[in-house]
Amino acid sequence: MQQIIPLNHKFCCIALSGVPDLNISFPCYILPNLSLYSANPFELDNNWIEWLGSLEIEHLKKCNFIIISYEFSEKPKVLDYEHESLKQQTYLMLYSILLQTIFPYKKGSVLIGSRVNDKIEIRQFAKYDRIFCHYKAIPPKLDNEKIANSKRILTGLKTIYKNEKLFERIKAGFNAWIKAIKEQRGDFRLH
Repeated sequence: MQQIIPLNHKFCCIALSGVPDLNISFPCYILPNLSLYSANPFELDNNWIEWLGSLEIEHLKKCNFIIISYEFSEKPKVLDYEHESLKQQTYLMLYSILLQTIFPYKKGSVLIGSRVNDKIEIRQFAKYDRIFCHYKAIPPKLDNEKIANSKRILTGLKTIYKNEKLFERIKAGFNAWIKAIKEQRGDFRLH
């Protein structure tokens, strides 16, 4: 399998499984360092397979919607602010899609790491919170048009989050929306 993350680069990956009705031309390159894939685009060595466990590895094999951000680093072995920046970009990309359509998925994972010595090394792993999607709702289709719109939305979100002291009210409202879409009870989703 070809590694899409270049040597000495840090990355953040959000991997979702069970996303229905994907009508997207994969791989989809959003920015030079941000892409979408329909399958896991990198191989993990045996140490990480053992560390993550068989259930997580099976989940990663079944993922059909993956967002990856990566960036060159002078210190690829160190978990630091560079990873946080990549994490923010990856999450903002997902949110730029979710602003257009809330879509169901079975399970989500977030992997943060680096490609060092020609191997993918995981520095941090977490489960991605479930987004509420009513079981009776007709699942929306994710298509190339929504992805193209997401690129424009991402540009705006990155501008908003670039400076801590600007756009505070917009950020507060956006953060409330993020919290609301993760709530399972309707009365908790009201703002």
